[in-house]
Amino acid sequence: MNLFQQLTLLILLLHPVKLLAHNTESQLIRDLLDNYIIPSARPVKDNTQNVTVMIRLIVLQVIELNEKRQDITVSAWYNAFWKDEFMVWDPNDYNNITEIFVEQSALWYPDVTLYNNVDDEFERTKKSLNLNVKHDGMVDLATPVILKSFCKMHLRHFPFDKQECALEFGGWVYNGGQQDLIPDTGHKSKQTEFNQNGAWNLTDVSVQYIQEKYNCCPDVYPRVIYTLFLERRERFFVKIILLPCCLLSILTMFVFLLPPESGEKMSFGVSTLLAILLFQQMIAEALPPSADSAPILQEYFTMLTCMSCISIVCSAVLLNIYNCNQPGDIPKWLANVLFGKVGKAIGRKTSTCADERISLKRKKSGEENELADHANCMCCGRSSITQFDERPRHISNRLTTMNSTSEELKLILNELRNYSNEYKREELNNSKKENWRNVVILVDRLLFVVLFTIVVIVTITVILIISGN
Repeated sequence: MNLFQQLTLLILLLHPVKLLAHNTESQLIRDLLDNYIIPSARPVKDNTQNVTVMIRLIVLQVIELNEKRQDITVSAWYNAFWKDEFMVWDPNDYNNITEIFVEQSALWYPDVTLYNNVDDEFERTKKSLNLNVKHDGMVDLATPVILKSFCKMHLRHFPFDKQECALEFGGWVYNGGQQDLIPDTGHKSKQTEFNQNGAWNLTDVSVQYIQEKYNCCPDVYPRVIYTLFLERRERFFVKIILLPCCLLSILTMFVFLLPPESGEKMSFGVSTLLAILLFQQMIAEALPPSADSAPILQEYFTMLTCMSCISIVCSAVLLNIYNCNQPGDIPKWLANVLFGKVGKAIGRKTSTCADERISLKRKKSGEENELADHANCMCCGRSSITQFDERPRHISNRLTTMNSTSEELKLILNELRNYSNEYKREELNNSKKENWRNVVILVDRLLFVVLFTIVVIVTITVILIISGN
């Protein structure tokens, strides 16, 4: 027999075997489905027995965690295992075939529903995948799913928050006596396939089995709850929100360092206030309204808004005092406070006399008018106002000692006296204005120190609290 004849004989011998194997699997499926019950009936021979369904969920990715709508969308691998007593055969009778694949619509399908589902399309699964059936009747459903469920957000420590989102699975039609739902806790259920999300880290996935009764029904319904533990990746929010927030909080206080002559104090304060309100609005739009867990950062922005308003009001009052007519001499208690230890503590070196008093005493019947001056020093360190009028006083004294009756000399004497009194009044007004200017500067400095200290302490406290330290 030549080589060609040998190859032809081998092909003829192997071809029927392949055809027989193919026909054997088809015959097996046909035999099983011909004797199968209605797919809507539970696959048990004893109706008093329940069907135990074991499920496994492997989370692949957090597609979206929407804080505003408070829902989470995940992609996962979903597996369900149960025994179908009507899909059992002996592999020896069917050429050692131990498993087959059958369409989902041909067999009984377990009743598993996501209780806290919020998806418009409900559960998005791939319905075209076949069921894997073993010779002992074990059926395996393996399909990718996209699940969208309600997730209550706890944003107290935003953006260093951690969230717990639950996926609750249970039977909707069958109770615990008809179908028992249990989780798979074997080594194959470990969460090792998670793809990192840009905003969230999956730290852990826990599973819990509970049985619960509802008011509508007297039977017990089992539930399997998968809880996803998520931790926000805060680097983006620290750079975009937290860092500018801290800088704005410090910048708000620098309005008190501008001199009162500057015309930009009010515009600077208002601009800072608008920037704080803008950041506050950005956070409010991104987070859900909640009465029980408002973010600490939101309360911090509210505090900054109040501080900014206080700084604007204080600046307006101080500018009014500086630019308008001063109410008079500086009160003695205020001068003692600002120009005493408090002034030295905040780094302001100023000497002043708070009770400058000038009274003009006129002498009648040829007597010389005298000016009693009790203001011996000025806030800005200028020389005493009495030093300038020594020459007019000396001239006046000399002129009065003269026995001249000349009318010209009397006019000159009156002019010198008027000039001396007018100069003293002008110097006194300048001294008062300079004193009040120093008061405004010292109050500005005092408010800056106090409010800056408060803001720094509050900022550090808020950062430590929200970061969990």
